Amino acid sequence: MMDELVPRGINLGEPPIVGILPGSRSEAYKNLTKILKVVERVKETVTFVCALPQSLKIGRIIHLARRDKWIYENGVFRKNERAVVIIRNGFEDVISESEIVIGLAGTGNEQAAGLGKPVVSFTGYGPQTTL
Repeated sequence: MMDELVPRGINLGEPPIVGILPGSRSEAYKNLTKILKVVERVKETVTFVCALPQSLKIGRIIHLARRDKWIYENGVFRKNERAVVIIRNGFEDVISESEIVIGLAGTGNEQAAGLGKPVVSFTGYGPQTTL
């Protein structure tokens, strides 16, 4: 699980970087919109970077995020003074370069924790949620 986590050297932006791991299954769409609500409340100046798996369709995410007034342009979601950079095929870089991770991903959260990254998680949607 940890052996293949080799960053490719993608420039993710200015530190400090907060990684976002929404997961890769169907519930990740709703989970990402929930994470975006958390992003809106962060007061510190940080760079948010979301590792978006190929299994998720960006068009559907754009549609859901627009409901909460997020605007998507050139690979970045923006709302007020907040921005979330979307990275495809860069999971390893995101968890490697992040100071902290906000995640509702199963294995992804475990891998981030395995690298010593603090992981902030909370109740989301999907079969792993039992509450």
